[in-house]
Amino acid sequence: MARAALRTVMARAALRTVMARAALRTVMARAALRTVMARAALRTVMARAALRTVMARAALRTVMARAALRTVMARAALRTVMARAALRTVMARAALRTVMARAALRTVMARAALRTVMARAALRTVMARAALRTVMARAALRTVMARAALRTVMARAALRTVMARAALRTVMARAALRTVMARSQLSRLPMILRSCRSARGVDLVRCLPRNGRRDATGTAQGS
Repeated sequence: MARAALRTVMARAALRTVMARAALRTVMARAALRTVMARAALRTVMARAALRTVMARAALRTVMARAALRTVMARAALRTVMARAALRTVMARAALRTVMARAALRTVMARAALRTVMARAALRTVMARAALRTVMARAALRTVMARAALRTVMARAALRTVMARAALRTVMARAALRTVMARSQLSRLPMILRSCRSARGVDLVRCLPRNGRRDATGTAQGS
Protein backbone atom coordinates (compact mmCIF):
# COMPACT_ATOMS: atom_id res chain seq x y z
CA MET A 1 0.00 0.00 0.00
CA ALA A 2 2.89 2.13 0.68
CA ARG A 3 4.13 1.35 -2.78
CA ALA A 4 0.74 2.05 -4.21
CA ALA A 5 0.58 5.29 -2.28
CA LEU A 6 4.08 6.07 -3.45
CA ARG A 7 3.10 5.26 -6.97
CA THR A 8 0.02 7.40 -6.53
CA VAL A 9 2.12 10.23 -5.16
CA MET A 10 4.63 9.74 -7.88
CA ALA A 11 1.84 9.56 -10.43
CA ARG A 12 0.31 12.69 -8.99
CA ALA A 13 3.75 14.33 -8.97
CA ALA A 14 4.26 13.22 -12.57
CA LEU A 15 0.76 14.45 -13.38
CA ARG A 16 1.54 17.73 -11.69
CA THR A 17 4.81 17.84 -13.55
CA VAL A 18 3.00 17.15 -16.83
CA MET A 19 0.33 19.66 -15.91
CA ALA A 20 3.00 22.12 -14.86
CA ARG A 21 4.79 21.44 -18.09
CA ALA A 22 1.50 21.76 -19.95
CA ALA A 23 0.73 24.98 -18.04
CA LEU A 24 4.26 26.15 -18.78
CA ARG A 25 3.77 25.25 -22.43
CA THR A 26 0.44 27.04 -22.32
CA VAL A 27 2.07 30.07 -20.73
CA MET A 28 4.92 29.83 -23.21
CA ALA A 29 2.44 29.35 -26.02
CA ARG A 30 0.46 32.34 -24.79
CA ALA A 31 3.67 34.29 -24.41
CA ALA A 32 4.67 33.19 -27.90
CA LEU A 33 1.19 34.10 -29.12
CA ARG A 34 1.46 37.43 -27.41
CA THR A 35 4.88 37.86 -28.93
CA VAL A 36 3.47 36.97 -32.35
CA MET A 37 0.51 39.23 -31.78
CA ALA A 38 2.80 41.95 -30.50
CA ARG A 39 5.01 41.43 -33.57
CA ALA A 40 1.91 41.46 -35.76
CA ALA A 41 0.67 44.58 -34.01
CA LEU A 42 4.14 46.06 -34.38
CA ARG A 43 4.14 45.10 -38.04
CA THR A 44 0.68 46.62 -38.35
CA VAL A 45 1.89 49.77 -36.63
CA MET A 46 5.01 49.77 -38.78
CA ALA A 47 2.89 49.09 -41.85
CA ARG A 48 0.58 51.92 -40.86
CA ALA A 49 3.57 54.13 -40.18
CA ALA A 50 5.06 53.08 -43.53
CA LEU A 51 1.68 53.72 -45.14
CA ARG A 52 1.53 57.10 -43.46
CA THR A 53 5.09 57.74 -44.60
CA VAL A 54 4.16 56.69 -48.14
CA MET A 55 1.02 58.81 -47.97
CA ALA A 56 3.01 61.67 -46.52
CA ARG A 57 5.59 61.23 -49.27
CA ALA A 58 2.79 61.03 -51.84
CA ALA A 59 1.19 64.13 -50.33
CA LEU A 60 4.62 65.78 -50.30
CA ARG A 61 5.12 64.73 -53.91
CA THR A 62 1.66 66.08 -54.70
CA VAL A 63 2.49 69.33 -52.93
CA MET A 64 5.86 69.44 -54.68
CA ALA A 65 4.18 68.58 -57.98
CA ARG A 66 1.64 71.34 -57.38
CA ALA A 67 4.45 73.69 -56.40
CA ALA A 68 6.39 72.63 -59.50
CA LEU A 69 3.23 73.06 -61.55
CA ARG A 70 2.73 76.49 -60.01
CA THR A 71 6.38 77.24 -60.72
CA VAL A 72 5.96 76.05 -64.30
CA MET A 73 2.75 78.03 -64.63
CA ALA A 74 4.43 81.05 -63.05
CA ARG A 75 7.36 80.63 -65.44
CA ALA A 76 4.93 80.22 -68.33
CA ALA A 77 3.03 83.30 -67.16
CA LEU A 78 6.35 85.12 -66.78
CA ARG A 79 7.36 83.98 -70.26
CA THR A 80 3.97 85.11 -71.53
CA VAL A 81 4.44 88.48 -69.83
CA MET A 82 7.99 88.70 -71.16
CA ALA A 83 6.80 87.64 -74.62
CA ARG A 84 4.05 90.28 -74.47
CA ALA A 85 6.60 92.83 -73.28
CA ALA A 86 8.97 91.75 -76.07
CA LEU A 87 6.07 91.91 -78.52
CA ARG A 88 5.19 95.38 -77.23
CA THR A 89 8.86 96.33 -77.53
CA VAL A 90 8.97 94.98 -81.09
CA MET A 91 5.71 96.74 -81.92
CA ALA A 92 7.01 99.94 -80.31
CA ARG A 93 10.24 99.61 -82.31
CA ALA A 94 8.23 98.94 -85.46
CA ALA A 95 6.03 101.94 -84.69
CA LEU A 96 9.17 104.00 -84.01
CA ARG A 97 10.67 102.77 -87.28
CA THR A 98 7.42 103.62 -89.04
CA VAL A 99 7.45 107.10 -87.47
CA MET A 100 11.12 107.52 -88.36
CA ALA A 101 10.46 106.24 -91.89
CA ARG A 102 7.56 108.67 -92.22
CA ALA A 103 9.74 111.46 -90.87
CA ALA A 104 12.51 110.46 -93.28
CA LEU A 105 9.95 110.31 -96.09
CA ARG A 106 8.67 113.74 -95.10
CA THR A 107 12.26 114.99 -95.00
CA VAL A 108 12.92 113.50 -98.45
CA MET A 109 9.67 114.95 -99.77
CA ALA A 110 10.51 118.33 -98.21
CA ARG A 111 13.98 118.18 -99.76
CA ALA A 112 12.45 117.19 -103.10
CA ALA A 113 9.94 120.04 -102.80
CA LEU A 114 12.80 122.40 -101.87
CA ARG A 115 14.80 121.13 -104.84
CA THR A 116 11.74 121.60 -107.04
CA VAL A 117 11.28 125.15 -105.72
CA MET A 118 14.99 125.84 -106.19
CA ALA A 119 14.88 124.29 -109.67
CA ARG A 120 11.84 126.42 -110.51
CA ALA A 121 13.60 129.48 -109.13
CA ALA A 122 16.72 128.60 -111.12
CA LEU A 123 14.55 128.01 -114.18
CA ARG A 124 12.85 131.35 -113.62
CA THR A 125 16.28 132.95 -113.22
CA VAL A 126 17.47 131.28 -116.43
CA MET A 127 14.27 132.29 -118.22
CA ALA A 128 14.61 135.84 -116.85
CA ARG A 129 18.23 135.91 -118.01
CA ALA A 130 17.18 134.49 -121.38
CA ALA A 131 14.38 137.07 -121.59
CA LEU A 132 16.88 139.79 -120.59
CA ARG A 133 19.29 138.49 -123.21
CA THR A 134 16.44 138.43 -125.73
CA VAL A 135 15.50 142.00 -124.80
CA MET A 136 19.15 143.04 -124.98
CA ALA A 137 19.54 141.17 -128.27
CA ARG A 138 16.39 142.84 -129.60
CA ALA A 139 17.68 146.21 -128.37
CA ALA A 140 21.05 145.48 -129.98
CA LEU A 141 19.25 144.35 -133.13
CA ARG A 142 17.16 147.50 -133.05
CA THR A 143 20.35 149.51 -132.55
CA VAL A 144 21.98 147.67 -135.45
CA MET A 145 18.85 148.12 -137.57
CA ALA A 146 18.69 151.78 -136.55
CA ARG A 147 22.34 152.15 -137.44
CA ALA A 148 21.73 150.29 -140.70
CA ALA A 149 18.68 152.47 -141.37
CA LEU A 150 20.78 155.53 -140.51
CA ARG A 151 23.49 154.27 -142.79
CA THR A 152 20.86 153.62 -145.47
CA VAL A 153 19.46 157.10 -144.98
CA MET A 154 22.95 158.54 -145.03
CA ALA A 155 23.78 156.41 -148.07
CA ARG A 156 20.58 157.54 -149.75
CA ALA A 157 21.36 161.13 -148.80
CA ALA A 158 24.89 160.65 -150.12
CA LEU A 159 23.46 158.99 -153.22
CA ARG A 160 21.01 161.83 -153.61
CA THR A 161 23.88 164.25 -153.15
CA VAL A 162 25.92 162.33 -155.71
CA MET A 163 22.89 162.15 -158.03
CA ALA A 164 22.21 165.83 -157.45
CA ARG A 165 25.83 166.57 -158.18
CA ALA A 166 25.67 164.33 -161.22
CA ALA A 167 22.41 165.98 -162.29
CA LEU A 168 24.01 169.34 -161.67
CA ARG A 169 27.00 168.27 -163.68
CA THR A 170 24.65 166.97 -166.38
CA VAL A 171 22.74 170.24 -166.36
CA MET A 172 25.98 172.16 -166.42
CA ALA A 173 27.26 169.90 -169.18
CA ARG A 174 24.02 170.35 -171.12
CA ALA A 175 24.22 174.09 -170.55
CA ALA A 176 27.81 174.03 -171.70
CA LEU A 177 26.81 171.86 -174.63
CA ARG A 178 23.98 174.22 -175.50
CA THR A 179 26.37 177.10 -175.23
CA VAL A 180 28.81 175.32 -177.51
CA MET A 181 26.03 174.31 -179.91
CA ALA A 182 24.57 177.79 -179.80
CA ARG A 183 27.96 179.20 -180.63
CA SER A 184 28.40 176.70 -183.45
CA GLN A 185 24.91 177.43 -184.75
CA LEU A 186 25.56 181.17 -184.65
CA SER A 187 28.56 180.59 -186.78
CA ARG A 188 26.40 178.58 -189.22
CA LEU A 189 23.51 181.05 -189.21
CA PRO A 190 24.43 182.85 -192.48
CA MET A 191 24.66 179.53 -194.30
CA ILE A 192 21.29 178.45 -192.89
CA LEU A 193 19.70 181.69 -193.94
CA ARG A 194 21.08 181.25 -197.40
CA SER A 195 19.74 177.77 -197.69
CA CYS A 196 16.34 178.94 -196.46
CA ARG A 197 16.22 181.76 -198.99
CA SER A 198 17.10 179.48 -201.84
CA ALA A 199 14.28 177.14 -200.93
CA ARG A 200 10.88 178.21 -202.05
CA GLY A 201 7.82 177.98 -199.91
CA VAL A 202 9.82 177.42 -196.75
CA ASP A 203 9.10 179.46 -193.64
CA LEU A 204 12.15 181.27 -192.39
CA VAL A 205 11.07 180.77 -188.79
CA ARG A 206 11.03 177.00 -189.28
CA CYS A 207 14.54 177.11 -190.61
CA LEU A 208 15.83 178.67 -187.41
CA PRO A 209 17.36 176.23 -184.94
CA ARG A 210 15.03 175.22 -182.07
CA ASN A 211 14.79 172.47 -179.49
CA GLY A 212 14.25 169.17 -181.24
CA ARG A 213 13.92 170.82 -184.67
CA ARG A 214 15.90 170.28 -187.84
CA ASP A 215 17.03 172.95 -190.28
CA ALA A 216 16.46 172.93 -193.99
CA THR A 217 19.57 170.88 -194.50
CA GLY A 218 18.16 168.19 -192.21
CA THR A 219 20.81 168.47 -189.51
CA ALA A 220 19.71 168.05 -185.87
CA GLN A 221 19.78 171.12 -183.67
CA GLY A 222 20.26 171.52 -179.96
CA SER A 223 17.89 170.06 -177.39
